[in-house]
Amino acid sequence: GAGRVVFQDLPRISRAIEDGSFFENAAYIGNEVLRPGLEALAEKHAIIGEVRGRGLFQALELVSSREQKTPLTAADMAAIKGALTEAGLLAFVVENRIHVVPPCTITAEQVAQGLAIFDAVFARFASLAK
Repeated sequence: GAGRVVFQDLPRISRAIEDGSFFENAAYIGNEVLRPGLEALAEKHAIIGEVRGRGLFQALELVSSREQKTPLTAADMAAIKGALTEAGLLAFVVENRIHVVPPCTITAEQVAQGLAIFDAVFARFASLAK
């Protein structure tokens, strides 16, 4: 099962923590890959009212109007969450926010895959933004 994989990776993870590369990777991915990618999505999709956060702890605030900062409804958020799940991305949704909090071991390629899923799903829901 999945637990065995985690335990098999423990020596590699321990070495990465000890030599500092674990934290360097988290900082690099969060600040240089994830955040710029989310900001690019916000420029492209009017449904994203704000990107906020630090490092690997980010959030997207979804709105129907950027000017009025009108939050999306619970039903709209549920539909978006369902579409993200169907596309293979497990979303942590609170009110009108999607918290984007990947593991510290995530790679740039995995972030790119996640951003592509967000992009495709947000395009499907573009009509929600006025």
